[in-house]
Amino acid sequence: MSFRESRENYLKAILILKQMQGEIRCIDLAKYMGYSKASVSHAVGILKQNDFLEKEGNYLNLTARGEELSRQLLEKHSFFTRLLIKCGVEEKKAEVEACGIEHVISDESLKKIKERLVFEGLFTE
Repeated sequence: MSFRESRENYLKAILILKQMQGEIRCIDLAKYMGYSKASVSHAVGILKQNDFLEKEGNYLNLTARGEELSRQLLEKHSFFTRLLIKCGVEEKKAEVEACGIEHVISDESLKKIKERLVFEGLFTE
């Protein structure tokens, strides 16, 4: 897994946890992702250095930059998961494969795919 993909997975997980439970701590993130506290602490440090994340006391908060990227990733993931399921892919497999697609597809390509599928009446938002 590349550094970029790892960073994106952390950001997406933080956004999901924030939506589920509000405030989150490193331990919450470690449990959710199945990683050690040490690994999460290291990743959180890197995310902070790169202005994706802030830590206030024990709590993690996305910066504006982190929030924007995590929302884009979650949108891509959700779109491709739904699309794959609609095409007949089993749900668990669709989730895993959507996670791979979200890291490599450009925003421009995603837009073109959505426009084409909606135009053809094959997919609705």
